[in-house]
Amino acid sequence: MKFCTNCGNQLADGQKFCTKCGSPARNVAPEPVVEVAPPVHPEPLVEAPVVEAPPVAEAPVIVEAPVVEAPKPQLPDYPNALQIILKLGKAGAVADVLDQPEGLTGPALSAWSLDQLAAITHKWGGAEFKIVFADANLDVSSYATLASAGAGTSSARYGNWLVYVVPSTGQANESAAVLEKVFELLG
Repeated sequence: MKFCTNCGNQLADGQKFCTKCGSPARNVAPEPVVEVAPPVHPEPLVEAPVVEAPPVAEAPVIVEAPVVEAPKPQLPDYPNALQIILKLGKAGAVADVLDQPEGLTGPALSAWSLDQLAAITHKWGGAEFKIVFADANLDVSSYATLASAGAGTSSARYGNWLVYVVPSTGQANESAAVLEKVFELLG
């Protein structure tokens, strides 16, 4: 089949002029060949096997250990020096509470601030006595200057306390009686 090259009209074989536009058939071009691709038949779909992915490892859980506070120093379960002094004060046995004396070493100095070491003065029979209360766990050498003044010093234990009665000069024979009076007042 041929077509007119001027108007595109279809021409019959052997026709010399286009019946539509009258153009000479020499301008006739051969019919374009259109190639048609053979039909493609798709292959049937084949399902691929399902492959499971390996399990994802979970990130390790990091558990922080709880903060453990250092144990606090165990305070004695017996009255502290301040409580003893208050009790003696109410009974009228305290003339004066002594300030922190010089010469205390490390443990005794700490004990003084924790009310585990204290000293008072007591007047009895016209004489003055120094009474020292020390936690029995303390090293005596750390407060020896406070608790001993030489001859006549009496000491005894009151619960977990060591109680020293240090007499003033010339009153050595009275310190044991003062110690007894202190224990009587403390109960």
